[in-house]
Amino acid sequence: MKRLIIYMLFILLCISIYKDLSINGTSSPENASLFEQSPQSNYTITQIKITIGDTVLSVIEEINFDNNNQLDIPMIMADFKQLNPTADPFHLEPNTFYYFPLYKY
Repeated sequence: MKRLIIYMLFILLCISIYKDLSINGTSSPENASLFEQSPQSNYTITQIKITIGDTVLSVIEEINFDNNNQLDIPMIMADFKQLNPTADPFHLEPNTFYYFPLYKY
């Protein structure tokens, strides 16, 4: 009986790891999921999973690589806070999804 329970727990663990790894969402812009467009602003919203060492500005620069010269840090921080009202932009949690603005210039 113990052996059966251990096998079942192992199978459940494997299934949960597989599901966690198969969910899309990396910090690369190719896999970023564009899912919403803000009607009153000049950006679309993308959801990105943060990895260790990522910051708001590093992710913004990565996904807005064409517009790096036109980005304004106070505007970026304000937009990030508006999209993630409960998140601290200075302390992002790894393996957590956040919404980021993808600017259109």
